[in-house]
Amino acid sequence: LAPEKGLPVAFHAISLLVRAGADVSLAIFGKGAAAYEAHLRSIVARLGLQERVIFLGNHQDWQAYASDADALVFPSLGEGTSNVVLESLAIGLPVIISDIAMTRQMLRDGVNAVIVTDSGKQSWKDAIWKTISDPDFRDKIRAAGRKIADQYSIAEMVSRHEELYQEVAGAGK
Repeated sequence: LAPEKGLPVAFHAISLLVRAGADVSLAIFGKGAAAYEAHLRSIVARLGLQERVIFLGNHQDWQAYASDADALVFPSLGEGTSNVVLESLAIGLPVIISDIAMTRQMLRDGVNAVIVTDSGKQSWKDAIWKTISDPDFRDKIRAAGRKIADQYSIAEMVSRHEELYQEVAGAGK
């Protein structure tokens, strides 16, 4: 947990959804400085979301928890495409992510992810709602996201490197 993860906007978006009558919750994985985690918990409390936002700490097997989720909400302020994004795509978890340069290199809004172009809580609320309330859209994003994850799998990356090495070795003959 760190400020660059952008979690407060996710909390505010969840608050807007709850006030609109949505039955939503948010599971937070990871640990950070105790003072920052206390700050995040105070935001959650101020918004009245203690029963809706759950801090789970570090889990090596977070994917087991994520299999029950509707989406990964990733409002990073600058992290780009992290391992958690690729891992989420690989397990078929739709990704709602900030519009960061690294994001645009791999993901396409409405095709294989939901890319939020501004940091406003209303935009995040709308993106989350669209993803969780429309099963057809969610399934489309899920399927396309898995294809992207396959392109970045270890096996695929090894294969690409082998092809490159063969190409370079062949050019020297």
